[in-house]
Formats: sequence, C-alpha cells, structure tokens
Amino acid sequence: MEYPKFHTTIPVFTHDADCYGNIKTRRLSQLVSDVATMHTKVLHVDRDTMLKDGITWMLHSVYMKIEKMPRSGDVMEIDTYPCGIERLFALRCFDIKDKEGDCLVRMSSRWMQIDVERRRPIRPTSVIVALNEGLSLPENMTTGCIDAKNFPADVNEVRRFVATFDNIDFNGHVTQSSYMKWMTDSLMFGFYKEHVLCEAEVIYEHEIMPEADVVAWIKVVEDGDEVVAYHKLTSADGTIEHCLGRTVWKKHAI
Repeated sequence: MEYPKFHTTIPVFTHDADCYGNIKTRRLSQLVSDVATMHTKVLHVDRDTMLKDGITWMLHSVYMKIEKMPRSGDVMEIDTYPCGIERLFALRCFDIKDKEGDCLVRMSSRWMQIDVERRRPIRPTSVIVALNEGLSLPENMTTGCIDAKNFPADVNEVRRFVATFDNIDFNGHVTQSSYMKWMTDSLMFGFYKEHVLCEAEVIYEHEIMPEADVVAWIKVVEDGDEVVAYHKLTSADGTIEHCLGRTVWKKHAI
C-alpha cells in the first residue's frame, strides 16, 4: 500500500538557527509536532476532532538521523506519512530534503492516543488502524536503539531547569521540543564549536507539569570521530524519570 504522504515547504529562518548557522535542535524537534499536526487535520484525526471523543495525541518517542544539518536560509522540503501500528503506538515518519532533492534529515516517531480524563493510553482507534492498514516502517528508517534496561547508570547532574509558561503545550504539560532543548543544553557551550549533531533520539516517559523543577543528567563517551551523549531528565528529587535520550555528534571544526 502506498504511504498517504503530506508535503510542505518550510524555510529555516535566522531565529531558527544557532550562532553557527545550523538549525537548532529544538526547531528540528518542533517540526515533528508541527508537520504531523498539519497532516492529521487533512486526515481528520487531529486533536480537536479527537477531543470530541475525549482523546488526544501524545508523542512517546522520536528518532532523527541527520545526513546534513539544515542551515539558515535553506528551504526544507518535508514529507510526513503514517507507517504502521506497533502495539499501542501509531508510527509516523518524516523525510526532510533540500530544494535539489538531497536528503537532509530522516525522522521516525511513535505516538499514543490518550484518554484525556483518565490520562491513560488507549489502543489505536479503528480510524487510526484503518489509516495504517498495510503500512510498515520503511527499510531505511529505524525507531532508535535506546534500551532503558541497559541505560548507563553513571550519568552526572549538569544543569537544572524550570518549566515556565513558554514550555507548556496544548495538553497542559511541557512540550516535547523542550525536552530536546534541555537535553542538548546540558552540553557545554564550547562543545558545539567542535561537534555537529548527526543523530538524536528521545523516549518520553513521564510528563512535566508547569513550574516543575527539572534536572538534566548526562554521560559523554568518545568513540573515534564520534561522541555519544546519554541524557536523562528527572524531577528535582530524582524520583521521577521524565525521559531518556541519546545524541551522537561528529567532531567537526565549524
């Protein structure tokens, strides 16, 4: 079955880029929600439609493979499409290319439908199952490789954040892009002068509510020309694990 793709074109504005001209990781992460929302409206499975039945969408995990970092002034050609059901998760993929058709970024994501009143995941509705019938994850795509059971235990606390108004989304908790920003903000400023992001993944485990204090933890491991960073966000007292993350960086003098 052919993937029901949705296409849009989005420029990389100056405010979307960092001081070296590369698109900010938070902006890349925001595209997952922004473009998915556009497509769900076309398919009539958007949040406002589902809320009539007491259901909303929640992102469970995202993986991105960066072939070439989009830069300020670039125009991104973005395709998104549903690509199957995996247990409770509806899978969605994204292809980001430049104007010449060369691949910039590939993303995959897992989404859950949530019972708003109970704040609990439900099985994909018959409409979502029908939209994904016959579809599966493309061969050139993965959903990541974070293994919670084997996640490094010796991560170190590096920064603390507060969930302010700007971090809150339409579901009343911290946006998924804020998780990504806090993860990558746990790296020191000078790190970015010599490294460029080539891979990132996050598993969202527990929501973060307004005014919550958040602690960022990290372990950095060098592997040849690459650096792998393992990330974790927790509550201030460490009793709640909000997310696990992994980023891979190539050594590169900008």
